[in-house]
Amino acid sequence: MINKKICATYKELQDNANKNNFSIYGDLDEYNNKFELIHSPNQNYTFGIMYYDCGIEPQILLSDDGSKLLVGFEKRVLGLDCNTKTEQFQIKLVSPFYEFIKTESCILAICELDIYAFDFEHQVIWSANLPDVIENYDVSDKKNISVSCANGVSLILSLKDGKAV
Repeated sequence: MINKKICATYKELQDNANKNNFSIYGDLDEYNNKFELIHSPNQNYTFGIMYYDCGIEPQILLSDDGSKLLVGFEKRVLGLDCNTKTEQFQIKLVSPFYEFIKTESCILAICELDIYAFDFEHQVIWSANLPDVIENYDVSDKKNISVSCANGVSLILSLKDGKAV
């Protein structure tokens, strides 16, 4: 279970971080209009995110054993370790993050121009840069993802290695 608290300002989020000793992720930017305090009570882990809200909600995915979090927001994907309360990795994206899709073999991070695949330990196993904006995608079988781009290009990528099939 993940709890979110919306803070009205960066200062409110920063005051919470200073008081409760947690990290804040995202770039400090004059255009940021969302400041969120995220808490995972079962793991007793708290962190903050700040971003410009362009209409795409952040997504948080907790590993099955509750030890790791994947967080996608704005142009960023984070891997966080709940046990050590540390950042495993931070990927700064070139385009907005859309959503996570959990398959039987991996976790996909779908972005406007890219797809990243993670194993269940949240390690990146492959990434694919697409030729244009992703308009449609579907994981209809257990082995591949079908992707359609705005320029008319359609691809089928293997979930195993990200190569076109």
